[in-house]
Amino acid sequence: MDTTELSTLIKTRRSIRVFQDKPVPEALLLQAVETATWAPNGGNAQNWRFSKRPSAIANDLSDHSLKRGDFLLKRVGRSCSQTLRLNRSLHNKQCSDCFFIVRPSKPSMAVRLLLATRVIIESSLGPLLVERGAGAPYVTENTLQALPVPLDIADLDVSLYRRYRYAVLRQNTQRIRAIEAEYRHQIGLVPATAV
Repeated sequence: MDTTELSTLIKTRRSIRVFQDKPVPEALLLQAVETATWAPNGGNAQNWRFSKRPSAIANDLSDHSLKRGDFLLKRVGRSCSQTLRLNRSLHNKQCSDCFFIVRPSKPSMAVRLLLATRVIIESSLGPLLVERGAGAPYVTENTLQALPVPLDIADLDVSLYRRYRYAVLRQNTQRIRAIEAEYRHQIGLVPATAV
């Protein structure tokens, strides 16, 4: 690609906020998400980091303890990719290595990160993007780190995002799931349970 072609691509890129009510082929969605993993993130944000690997945790339990604002995700089991939860209450508690402890790099971004991640992984694409294995599905650190997380999804509907933050604060699971479903609908993703 020459510089003129690159310049044209950059200058003609458009943000799309109005969508047609037509289904998008799953193959196209998978390709788009895979391609998105190559995109740079804003200001090298690196929105989350993993606590130490399980082998390192065995030697050093300091990063094995759960902190408020951490996410937990089951490593193995049916629908393991759909078990991401925000820890709102446990602090300095030991955690089994059956779970990933995912720590947002900026605590202030935890709810936004939770929304964006759950909208993706609890869609029909989630298991395809994150889970591996034919028998008991499992999640690897690499697949989770490669997951494209669209943080700006909260900006699609600021009022809805405010209600989401309030539902997370109140730990209203039913409301949280309903709002995540609404965002999923807005961007054209199918819920995993509807597949």
